[in-house]
Amino acid sequence: MAPEETEVVIVGAGFAGLACAHALQQARIPFVVLEAKDRVGGRVRTEFDLLGGRPVEGGAMMVHGRDASVLRWIEELGLTTKKVPEFRGARFFLKGKLRSALGIALSGLEPLRSSLQTMRKFPKAIAAYDGPDISLERFLEERHALPTARRFVGAMYASINAADPEEVSVRGLAEDANVESLGLPWANFQVVEGYGRVAEARAKALGDSVHLRTRVRRIEWSLEGAKVEAAGPSGDETFDAAAAVITVSLGVLKANGIAFLPDLPEAKRDAIESLGFGHADKILLVFDESVHRTVLGKSTSVASAEGSWYFFPYYRRKDMPVVVEGFLSGRRAKQLSGRPQAEVVDEIVGELERMTHRGDLRSHLVAARYVDWSADPDVLGGYTYPKVGGGTEKRRALAEPVDDVLFFAGEAARSAGDYATVHGALDSGVHAAESVKQALTKRGLVG
Repeated sequence: MAPEETEVVIVGAGFAGLACAHALQQARIPFVVLEAKDRVGGRVRTEFDLLGGRPVEGGAMMVHGRDASVLRWIEELGLTTKKVPEFRGARFFLKGKLRSALGIALSGLEPLRSSLQTMRKFPKAIAAYDGPDISLERFLEERHALPTARRFVGAMYASINAADPEEVSVRGLAEDANVESLGLPWANFQVVEGYGRVAEARAKALGDSVHLRTRVRRIEWSLEGAKVEAAGPSGDETFDAAAAVITVSLGVLKANGIAFLPDLPEAKRDAIESLGFGHADKILLVFDESVHRTVLGKSTSVASAEGSWYFFPYYRRKDMPVVVEGFLSGRRAKQLSGRPQAEVVDEIVGELERMTHRGDLRSHLVAARYVDWSADPDVLGGYTYPKVGGGTEKRRALAEPVDDVLFFAGEAARSAGDYATVHGALDSGVHAAESVKQALTKRGLVG
C-alpha cells in the first residue's frame, strides 16, 4: 500500500498512546495511532460477559491515589468511581487458616513481632535505604527478618511489583518511595462502569486516527523522520512521519518485537535490558450466591500462601454472585502462564478450597476466565519493577528522545514513582506529546 503521510505516528493505543494522541489533537498536530489489537486500552481490559454485562477487570483494576491524573479523565468523560475497601476486610493465609491482620498479631509471639516488622520497621527502613543496590531478599536476610515478616514483606513488595524478592531492588523501592505522590489520605478507586470504558471514550473522540488490528513490524528512522511499516487488515501499510512515539510494553521492546533501522542507541538498549519487567496475570471467577456464606463472601481481599491476591470487587453485594479478581504475579504467574485455562482455573479454585476449608467450591463456580498477559505477544509480562541494576536513571534513559525523531512513553518510562500504573502511563503520554511538539516546532514543522 502507498505510504500515508502524517506528522506523528503513535505506536500503541494503551493509555500512554491515547494520552499522547489526545494532547496532539488539542495542539492540532496531525497523527495516527497504530494498535495491534482489535481494541484500545492496552493492559486495561474489562470483561462484560462473565457477569451479565457488569464489569470485571481482566487487567488493571484500580485507580491508585487521590491525585491520579486518570481521575480527571474519568470525571471529564462522565464516568464514576467508588472507593476500594481498605484492609480491614482483608484476610491472609497463615498457619493453615485465613486470618485478619489483627488475627495474625494475636496468633502467637512470632506473628505479633512479625506484624510490627511488616507494618512499621521494614517499610520505614526500605524508604530510608541508601546503601548498595541489593535485592529485597538479601535486605531481609541481612536485617534478620522473622519468618512471618520475611514472607509478608516479600509478598507485599514483590507481589505488588509483579516480581520475586530476589529480583526487586531495595534501592529502587527507596527511590520510588521518596518521589511518588498519590494524594493523602491515600486510597484506591474502581471505575464503576469498567476501566475499559475510559479508554473507549477517549479513543472515540480520536475518530479515524486510531487504526486497530495494525501491527507495527519495523521503524526505519533518520534525522529527517521515521518510516513505520505495519501489517493492517488490508495488508502491509507504510506511514511516513516526522516523528514516532513508541508506547508498546517493555516486554515487547525486550523481545525485539519492533525492528529499528538503524538499531537504537546503546544507552536506549541498555535501559531496555536493565529495567525489570515482571509477570502479572489475572484469574476471574464467579461463584453463585451461596458462597456469600463463606469467608470469600465476607472479605475484601484474600492473600494466598504463594503470594497471590484475590480481590472481591462486588464486596457486600448480596444480590449478586461472589466475584473474584485474582492477581497472580511473579513466579506464580510464570508457573501458570501458557497452560490451558481449564487447568489454571482448577488449580486456583483448588487453592481457594484449601484456604477456606471448603472442598465444594468447584460445584458453585458459575464462570471463569484466565487472562494470560505473560503469553500475550503484545505484552509479554505484566509491568515494570525496580530491578537490581535498573533504577530510576534507566527509566529516564528510556524516556529520552532519540534525535528528536523517536520518542518513548508508557509506564516503563516514568521516573516519578508511578511506574506500573495507568496514570503513570497516561502522564508519560502527555509528556511525550509535549516533547514532540517542541521538537517539531524547532524543526519548523509546526507553528
